Amino acid sequence: MELASLAVAKAWRKKGIARQLMHALIKTHDGVLHLMCADPLGPFYEAFGFVPLTTDEMPKYFRRVSKLVKGLELFGADNPHLLVMRRDMQAE
Repeated sequence: MELASLAVAKAWRKKGIARQLMHALIKTHDGVLHLMCADPLGPFYEAFGFVPLTTDEMPKYFRRVSKLVKGLELFGADNPHLLVMRRDMQAE
């Protein structure tokens, strides 16, 4: 399972909405959950028990995407470093 495209409109940021969404998702999912995010967002997800993965720890799909992003960086794409994270979830 992958957590994908969690976003809050700019006008609504800094109001705890993303945290509320994360708590709701955590309550409804048992098992392993992966996500990809820009490196600066890592600490936000770590607060929910996600841990960054090394390339060797990533599932095949995420290794492919990670390699693609790194390839784009070689061509000067101005994107933040991609972080792949995992959480072994327990029902809360």
